[in-house]
Amino acid sequence: MDMNKALTSQVQLNKYYSELDSIKLYLDSLPKYDKLGSDDKYTRALSIYYLIKNFRISKERAEEYITDKSDDLDVDAIFYTDENEPIKTITLIQTKYKSSKKNRKNTSIESKGLLNKKMIDALKKTSLNILQNTKEETKNLRLKNHLDKLDQILTDLEHPPVKINCIFVSNGLFNKGQDIAHTSDHDSINYIFYDIRELNDISHVEEAVLNITQKDKSRNPADKIDLYFKNSENMDGIITSTSVTELVKFYDNYGRVKLLEENVRFELKDSSVNRNIRNSIKNNPLDFCFLNNGIYIVCEDYNHELTGNGFSKLTLSKPCIINGGQTTATLYDYSKQPDFFSSDLSKAGVLLRICKTSPSKFKVISHATNSQNKIDSIDLKANDKFQKAIKTKFAFEGVCLIVKKGESLEHYNDSIYNTELIQSYISIYKDNPSLAKNSMGVAFERYFDVIFNDDLNDPKKLDILYKELYISYVFNKFLEGFRKTLSEKDMSIFDHAKYAIMYLMVKIDDQLLNYEYYSRNDIDATLEKAVLESQKIIEDIINFRQGKFGRTLSLANLFKTTDIKVLSDVFYEKRNPSSKIDLLTGVPNI
Repeated sequence: MDMNKALTSQVQLNKYYSELDSIKLYLDSLPKYDKLGSDDKYTRALSIYYLIKNFRISKERAEEYITDKSDDLDVDAIFYTDENEPIKTITLIQTKYKSSKKNRKNTSIESKGLLNKKMIDALKKTSLNILQNTKEETKNLRLKNHLDKLDQILTDLEHPPVKINCIFVSNGLFNKGQDIAHTSDHDSINYIFYDIRELNDISHVEEAVLNITQKDKSRNPADKIDLYFKNSENMDGIITSTSVTELVKFYDNYGRVKLLEENVRFELKDSSVNRNIRNSIKNNPLDFCFLNNGIYIVCEDYNHELTGNGFSKLTLSKPCIINGGQTTATLYDYSKQPDFFSSDLSKAGVLLRICKTSPSKFKVISHATNSQNKIDSIDLKANDKFQKAIKTKFAFEGVCLIVKKGESLEHYNDSIYNTELIQSYISIYKDNPSLAKNSMGVAFERYFDVIFNDDLNDPKKLDILYKELYISYVFNKFLEGFRKTLSEKDMSIFDHAKYAIMYLMVKIDDQLLNYEYYSRNDIDATLEKAVLESQKIIEDIINFRQGKFGRTLSLANLFKTTDIKVLSDVFYEKRNPSSKIDLLTGVPNI
């Protein structure tokens, strides 16, 4: 098969390179990269692109995880977060940028010389050192700082079990038969390969053909069981099956990313589920249809046509796999094994459920069929009508409120993820900086329905919420810029204290809660004054706790506990006495 067959259109490829070019222009603006050539900047831009798309962070924040420099141990970027306890995954990234102008044409994308065993072995060595709590010597200061910080986080958390994803990213095409042969022999290390097929933007498949199994009446010619079902005027479907090999061909022919667009997540390559699926198809291929939940496909229309060869031709209009994406993707990956098309495997079947309905129902069905499993609540809320209304208001200001991974930022002046916005909002308006710091996911889940509730059917209340969220965005944006002025040491403290600082800023100047206040020319100076005063209070808190706990003080834990609000109140009052707080107990005086 032509490797380019699974690529999206040239327009989609142009959009991809437009984003990559935009990141490269951002790197051009940073003095630290002045001596780098264009290709070296694009290599770093590729790492940043991957981080933005997969971890919901800004390009500015993503740049801080770039370690691509001399003595980088072949680690071009390292990503981890202490937002959730315990830390679960550490990501090491190696990028290969192909500079040929031909690569920007989807008919001539290069696939040679992208990887070698040395690169893969280098990431494996670094991964093992992290897992074994072994310091790896490097003169690369940024990488060393990240490894030291990561070691401290893992020590604070008493070294919880973690997985390490070694990610290989390219704007070319990996030879997946050869490159993926380098698989990890360690249960906690995964090798994952993303090339232009996965990194490109996604679009619908207009029409696709899937061969399905014809009903076998030889066993019981009188069988009247009807596998066609209809529930309403605008929804009907069929239950059938297909062979595993036909499903793999369908997935390969019509674009792997495209077919999963309406799924609430793409393929999760790091999963015990994948291993179970592989073992099942390898060890019990003929039983696979009975052991697997099957595939659920929604489409706008379908046409069923008998072929007389044991299969029926099913033509689907704008199909999407909304459930069973993991099964399909894992079978596709396994199909690269030399024994996949053996006689037993070719007989293996998989259950199919096909539903024809309007596009407006796609997400309803996707939500309902996936909410029974552990799915990211952030994805499930992506199409909430009130969140979309707020998104429209933000767009009016030129700001993209990102509610889905992979959203295009073209033509926007700035952007912020909904998760980050809610963390800022609950620190400022819900007096909960510890939860904001503690867990992005828990903060989102606990407060989303509180924030985006039915009261917002009232346009006045929707407007009030927008103003509050916009102020939260301004706080977040200002603090991002302020952070860049700090030393590496102060930056580390600032990262832990960010949401406590937001909480303190409105105590210092409650006019910052006034939306009209932000039209003033001196708003930046006012915000900076509040931040500087907040930093002094944070320093008081750290010194107080340091004196109490000494070297055992964990900044990560300090700012994640509810104590931080009480301590912020007490030490704010100490600098601004008003007798509202009992300084000994931290309890408000009545």
